[in-house]
Amino acid sequence: MKGKNYSSPKTERRVRQINRRIEYFSAQYLMNWEEDATCRTWLIRIEERLWALEDALCLWEQKRKSIAFHQMPITP
Repeated sequence: MKGKNYSSPKTERRVRQINRRIEYFSAQYLMNWEEDATCRTWLIRIEERLWALEDALCLWEQKRKSIAFHQMPITP
């Protein structure tokens, strides 16, 4: 989900944290990528879970925007 614009700074900050974690875990496990199949499996699982979390945050942000839009007062 890189390159998206988020209306909430909190959501944007959380997405950046998730991306940093993906990079950190990738670096940690890639050191042993060729030697250990367990590391490859864990790296894949971690990345999948972090990307799923980022997707969930994006959906939450969209829902929050939608709710806020529908709660706007109607003025003549």
